[in-house]
Amino acid sequence: MRKILIICLFVLSAPVAATGDWGSTSVHTAAAQQAHQKPDFSQILDVSQKKQRFFEYLMPHIHRANQTVLRDRANLLSIETRLIADQALTTEDRATVQRLSAHYKLKRLAGADDLTTIKSLLSRIDVLPLSLVLAQAANESGWGTSRFAVQANNYFGMWCYQKGCGLAPRQRDLGQNHEVKASTRYKATSKLIFSTSIPTPPISRCAHSGKHNAS
Repeated sequence: MRKILIICLFVLSAPVAATGDWGSTSVHTAAAQQAHQKPDFSQILDVSQKKQRFFEYLMPHIHRANQTVLRDRANLLSIETRLIADQALTTEDRATVQRLSAHYKLKRLAGADDLTTIKSLLSRIDVLPLSLVLAQAANESGWGTSRFAVQANNYFGMWCYQKGCGLAPRQRDLGQNHEVKASTRYKATSKLIFSTSIPTPPISRCAHSGKHNAS
């Protein structure tokens, strides 16, 4: 089973009127306009309206992040095709593989050939369905009302481990030093970690990060 950081299966009860297709790359004009300004979700009392505004705010960011992932994947597939055809990799090809390996946190095994490395990268680099990303953001951030979402622009419970890199959870376990990563603007989905594999199943990861969600 593919192991992808951050995503838990979570059923959305609210429809998204902005598009008729969760996976469509087209974004309704209203949604794009809403994305320019971060709403104060805690002040939206109507539940249906709050969910709709939350979706509209995040969707453009998620679409852009998915497009970045698709470009990375397309580059790798092109390199893989040339390798299979017994064509030597160019200096640029090798730089691309090295850059993506670092970005997606792939440690190249000693003795692994180029094709093996590329196949390992391809297993990590792929888009996630819009519905799952929105579900995880809603679950982790309390529909955009958690302290981490409001003060740190962190909707996915992403951790960091350098002092001052984010907000310290108020209920952090004794001996733990992680913080919840902060950003001066919304950029969590662009980093996402979307495609970064981890050695633990996604459900356990989400449960682990979610317990400090509101603190």
